Amino acid sequence: MILLIIQLLRLFELLIVLRILLSWFVPRGDRRLLVITAPIDSFLRFFRVLIPMGNMALDLGPILALLLLQAIERVLIFL
Repeated sequence: MILLIIQLLRLFELLIVLRILLSWFVPRGDRRLLVITAPIDSFLRFFRVLIPMGNMALDLGPILALLLLQAIERVLIFL
C-alpha cells in the first residue's frame, strides 16, 4: 500500500514538472490542457509565493510543493 502511495506521489511530481514546462511554452488559457492543469493549479495555489522581479514575478510555489511531496515520500519510505 505504501509503495502505491509513493508511486502516486511521484506521478504527481511529474505532473507538476510538466505543468511548469507547459507554463513556459503554452498560453495560460489553452482549453485543451485544462484537464491536466486545473487540478495541479488548484494544488499549487496553496504554495503560491510570488517574488517581485521588476515588471515580472517569480513563483516559488512549485518548488515548495515538490519539496513537500519529497518529504512525504521520504517519511513513507522509512515507515
